[in-house]
Amino acid sequence: MNRKYLTRLLVCLIPCALAGVFVASAFKKEARGDAGFRRGIDLAGGTILVYEVNLERTNARKLQVGEKPDPNAAASDGLSSEDIRKLAENLKRRIDPNDLRNVVVRPVGTTRVEIILPFSGSTSGGKEAATEDFVQEVKALVRQVGVLEFRILANGTDDEAGVRDAEAAINAAAADPKVQETLTARAKAGLPPPPPTGDYTVTVNGQEQANVTYEWTELGKEERDTLRLSNKHAADSQLWQRLAANRGRAVRENNLLFYSRDFAKQVQTKDEDGKKVEYFLLTRVSPSDALKVDRDVGLTATADTDPKTLNPCVSFRFNSTGANRFGKMTERNKPSGPMFRNLAIVMDDKIVSAPTLNAVIRDSGQISGGSFDMAGVNRLVHILRSGALNAELKPEPVSENTVGPTLGQDTITRGITAVGAAFAAVMAFMVVYYRFSGLVACIALLANLLLTVGFMVAVQAAFTLPGLAGIVLMLGMAVDANVLIYERIREERAKGANLATSIRLGYDRAFATIIDTHLTSIFTAVILYSFGNENLKGFAVRLALGLVISLFTSLYMTRLMFDYAMHRRWITHLRMRQLFARPNFKFMAIRTQMLTLTAGLTLAGLGLFVY
Repeated sequence: MNRKYLTRLLVCLIPCALAGVFVASAFKKEARGDAGFRRGIDLAGGTILVYEVNLERTNARKLQVGEKPDPNAAASDGLSSEDIRKLAENLKRRIDPNDLRNVVVRPVGTTRVEIILPFSGSTSGGKEAATEDFVQEVKALVRQVGVLEFRILANGTDDEAGVRDAEAAINAAAADPKVQETLTARAKAGLPPPPPTGDYTVTVNGQEQANVTYEWTELGKEERDTLRLSNKHAADSQLWQRLAANRGRAVRENNLLFYSRDFAKQVQTKDEDGKKVEYFLLTRVSPSDALKVDRDVGLTATADTDPKTLNPCVSFRFNSTGANRFGKMTERNKPSGPMFRNLAIVMDDKIVSAPTLNAVIRDSGQISGGSFDMAGVNRLVHILRSGALNAELKPEPVSENTVGPTLGQDTITRGITAVGAAFAAVMAFMVVYYRFSGLVACIALLANLLLTVGFMVAVQAAFTLPGLAGIVLMLGMAVDANVLIYERIREERAKGANLATSIRLGYDRAFATIIDTHLTSIFTAVILYSFGNENLKGFAVRLALGLVISLFTSLYMTRLMFDYAMHRRWITHLRMRQLFARPNFKFMAIRTQMLTLTAGLTLAGLGLFVY
């Protein structure tokens, strides 16, 4: 085969072959009852989770960042309509940012949010198991608010006064029943022990900072594993053994202040099943020693590998504001002689990593831990990219129900049959009316459908009835492009041009019109995606994807087939049927009536829209 045709053929065949592999694999999975094609909730049913807003914790966080609660709203009134709407949008962006899984997130009143997760499996009995991992993944994403902070761990050199007072306040419980009662009550409520109450002035590397406070911050499982405080290290970890011997007391170790207590939280989450001990470290909080990621301090996060341990980690990079403030914070706490300080990375009030601060850091860093796995890293990256939630939800859903498809199976079968029949009718018309050209259009149309469905399977996009409607409309647009080209070719042949010239001019002169119609529809899809509800967004994504593929199949793939057929002399002329060879109708004679009718219908449509 001629090299120029071979290259163009490979450009067409390789994507189609890959799409064919994905589609065949999906059908194979469907045949054995597994999740081949991901269906939307209207076709397959799904799981409905209802979460309640933790108003107490949400209001406490607002006070921490200086926001004033609404004085006219009672504590039981819930969030404002704007806040609950924003919370639903944030959850949607975190769970399904591109609407590929057809997840629905919507507010219920002002205190609850409903999350609808479609089944990922087939209609066979295996669909519940197929979606369980996704349900658990969503629950893990919802449980985390996504508030990221950086703090300096209090140490016995810079923070001697604060560390001494915090140690004394905790250890006074042995002699003071009131202190013990307070510690017990906070443990049952899942709160950290009370911090020292004084105002402190701390000088680090010659920089003095007044009004410094301290907070006890719980160690997350990642940092517990790094410090060998997990139960698997009980036999060989001196720190584990020392804290176990001083349970309920503050202990200085490695110039840091630790506190451990028996886990006694009354309302526990599934993540806390089997938890027996909680560990805390004292952290320093001041404008110079703490940094919270918020509207001004932004960062980008990516999954990475720690070059030292080869374990998964999260790499992050600050924006200019964050880099400036983080640089000042690490400059103040950089090493001084033999003295090194620890930078605590706190996610939702838990220390996930506390590395030694070896030098000044300005715009980037990484989050790593002993028990970080790739799934946990990807989840953390996903949360950091989507941003913190504006309100905190209770960790467990107040209700969890499994529902069947919202559309009956008969309706689904009839709808799919109608789509298939319409598709077959279009192809039959093209072959009968345009003959060889129609066959070329049908091949391109089948390739278009294969590429679209293959891409959807590859990215695990959900198939819904609105999405199928978008595919049907896309196929109609693809046929329309071929019709424009063929009619242009017919005109050029009627003028006396040879076959090669007619095909070239047909494509060249139809190109602008095809691009115009496709871009107009793509822009419409973008608007529908931006302002539409969940169903319209699914329709818009499928439509836009199909239109981009349609440009490739209609302009590039069909042109290749025509060029190769002429090269091999399979065609020397193109025969096409023609209903109106020389229409003798003066269209411009009725222009006034048609313009008047069009204007009237447009005004009527606008009036109906406003109504």
